[in-house]
Amino acid sequence: MTRAATEFGRLDIMINNAGVFTGLHTIIDETEDLYDSAMAVNAKGVWLCCKYAITQMLTQEPLETASRGKIVNIASVTALIGEGHHSAHSASKAAVVNLTLQLAVTFGPRRINVNALCPGFIPTAMTRPTNAETEERHRGALQGTPWPRFGTPKDVAQCVLFLTSSEAEWVTGAILSVDGGVSAK
Repeated sequence: MTRAATEFGRLDIMINNAGVFTGLHTIIDETEDLYDSAMAVNAKGVWLCCKYAITQMLTQEPLETASRGKIVNIASVTALIGEGHHSAHSASKAAVVNLTLQLAVTFGPRRINVNALCPGFIPTAMTRPTNAETEERHRGALQGTPWPRFGTPKDVAQCVLFLTSSEAEWVTGAILSVDGGVSAK
């Protein structure tokens, strides 16, 4: 953030897209270390990035579009639904959703947009099948998705582009599901 502000004179857009998935566990089987790891990256990492991005954005004059800056936090559909075997991941991504809402309310009057995306299952390096059990889980995930395909990184990117565009100037505090209808069930 400091480098962007130094090189370009301001920080207009912050996308918080880091995350970890600790695997499929019930709360009984998930270790405290796995929980702490998920919370450190998924919740605290976003909190820290928002803290420093907002600090910078508050020093800037609004752009022509009247925004001082836009933040998009990438949460997960697991923050919105009771997905089995995702206890630490769900808790950490729910923290991102609620942080997004709080920041939108607090900093909307200062012309900073804060929104979150909640992607469903997107085949990426984090979810790529590594064994037959994972491939079976992927088939089950596809059956649980109303839309007849998995999402793609492009599906998420298009929503990020919208939320960071001038067309979304009055959008703040939005929690947008990008999940093929999973959270509608």
